[in-house]
Amino acid sequence: MPNSAVKRGPRKEDTEAGETPEETGRRGGRALLLAAATAITGGEGDAAIGGSEAKRAPSVADLGEPRVRRSVPCNGRTDQVGASVSGPTRPKPSYEPGSNRPDPVHAPRRVSSTRRHLGKRQHQSQHGRAGEGRGKGAAAMAASAGGMRGPRRSRVAFVLVDGIGDVTIPSLGGRTPLEAAATPRLDAVAAAGVVGLMDPVEPGLACGSDTAHLSLLGYDPRVYYRGRGAFESMGAGLAMAPGDIAFKSNFATLDESTGVIISRRADRHFEEEGPILCAALDKMKLPSFPEYEVRVRYATEHRCGVVVKGPKLSGNISGTDPLKDNRLHLKAEPLDDSEEAKNTAAVVNELSKEITRVLVSHPINAKRAAEGKNIANVVLLRGCGIRIEVPAFETKHGLAPCMVAPTKIIAGLGLSLGIDILEAPGATGDYRTHLTSKAKAIAKALSAPMDTPPRVFVPGEDEYKSGKENGYDFGFLHIKAIDDAGHDKAVKLKVRGLEAVDRAIGQLARLLWEAEKAGHYQYFLCVTGDHSTPVEYGDHSFEPVPFAICRLRDYVGAMGEDNVISTPLDDFPLPSVKSGEDLADNIELAECNQLKVTSGDSVCDFSEIAAARGCLGRFPGSEMMGIIKKFIKAKND
Repeated sequence: MPNSAVKRGPRKEDTEAGETPEETGRRGGRALLLAAATAITGGEGDAAIGGSEAKRAPSVADLGEPRVRRSVPCNGRTDQVGASVSGPTRPKPSYEPGSNRPDPVHAPRRVSSTRRHLGKRQHQSQHGRAGEGRGKGAAAMAASAGGMRGPRRSRVAFVLVDGIGDVTIPSLGGRTPLEAAATPRLDAVAAAGVVGLMDPVEPGLACGSDTAHLSLLGYDPRVYYRGRGAFESMGAGLAMAPGDIAFKSNFATLDESTGVIISRRADRHFEEEGPILCAALDKMKLPSFPEYEVRVRYATEHRCGVVVKGPKLSGNISGTDPLKDNRLHLKAEPLDDSEEAKNTAAVVNELSKEITRVLVSHPINAKRAAEGKNIANVVLLRGCGIRIEVPAFETKHGLAPCMVAPTKIIAGLGLSLGIDILEAPGATGDYRTHLTSKAKAIAKALSAPMDTPPRVFVPGEDEYKSGKENGYDFGFLHIKAIDDAGHDKAVKLKVRGLEAVDRAIGQLARLLWEAEKAGHYQYFLCVTGDHSTPVEYGDHSFEPVPFAICRLRDYVGAMGEDNVISTPLDDFPLPSVKSGEDLADNIELAECNQLKVTSGDSVCDFSEIAAARGCLGRFPGSEMMGIIKKFIKAKND
């Protein structure tokens, strides 16, 4: 890009009606940064996003609307958008005055790109340092990628690592888990593309996964959010019709003599007993409200989905979950003066009472009591919601989407947006998950044509349907286990888990590179998180998360093609942490010299600290899809 294109002020014809030159400049700033980053490698290629091959000159209209920010301080998680959950104020991570380490929470929107000591230990892939043994330059790789000329459609592999962000931890030598982990593939994504810090919803908001995902996928949660219950229940397999209400629910332990919830999670390992208890509750009758139907389906761990069908129901009621242990079991209350809300609260309170009556006498609880385990004698009902009505993701973004998300609330959210939920054998929403199976499912879905279309989940039906024969343009891979490690305050497990995620991304990249060389598509890799779950807190926090996107071809250039194509595709479990293992051992200070920047900005490390120096600056999650689409377009123009 010529320097004049960056330095000039806005032209008169670029300025919209009623807009000052300063507002026009702010509106176009990020698009200019993307274009400047792309100019480093020339942005060759004629691919079109989502299969649209028409090309036109970029205009100021492409740059989007001026950003409007609202500051909503929140020290805890929220059950509804903007509703602060009471609790102690979390301390902010400490940063030494005068140090070169930027505070990731209060980082400026644009930070100098000067390289610094990143404090990340030297790490090597299984085949040597990332970038070693590069046998092909960019031109040679372009020729090897199918030897094709002409338009190539673009497809995106989007990897979301739930709870990825964290704060500096003394036991890790003042590093975050991302900095301490050996993640050469994640670093290669950063080195090959553009990087930034992202507030999933907005600065200062400790959001839940549901509101964060809505925001990231382009749906303002302040407009579309109707409670998380519908997401959990649909993801668990319960069909919902207009007028139904649903809850995200926990099997919990209640002290019946005092009405106090002793434990909000009766057992995190409830995979065998949970489905049996759900079957006992499914289709139960309410004595005072016989016209209502109750459906219950097991989700994962201690969770289940609960749907109530019947007349005059409202999603505008509170839940029965006190949100903390050793607090009184709550009653549902109407949140407005409507007859529907009052009626719904009465129905839900009777439902809660009847659930406890059934569970107390169930043989499973008698067995658990005899074994000295917590009994599951209550189901906490929270996040009452209705199925949202929104424009489909494909209609909104022009990309045919699919998702691998064993976590039921995320799968249900995807279903609500018209996203196909794919089957991935062995993939779960916990520590037992098979990351390789997820990577293979997404890679197959993004490759086309396919001999056998992927199997797609449909709520309310026992059988899967066939997916798109021609594949998908946007493959969403959700990884939950890292968030669980944060909630469990397991520092070592989070570090080792991030290294396992890095390994799975290497497998995904190999499969997509093989497809790119053999097919008609070029691929892009994007990695980020939906929120931070610091192990020091054991809960979601307001710290921003790193974001990186690159073209797969540039990733291969950063890693070295020999390293990419020799990545093993064997399945592997999430690592276990040995008792007494100290991750602080052998963590050495290292310059950012394992990888050379091959494209985009000067960042060659994927972490919260390094992302603050990326050319994307700090941005809200609502801009993410726009950044992805504009980056692809810039690479293809």
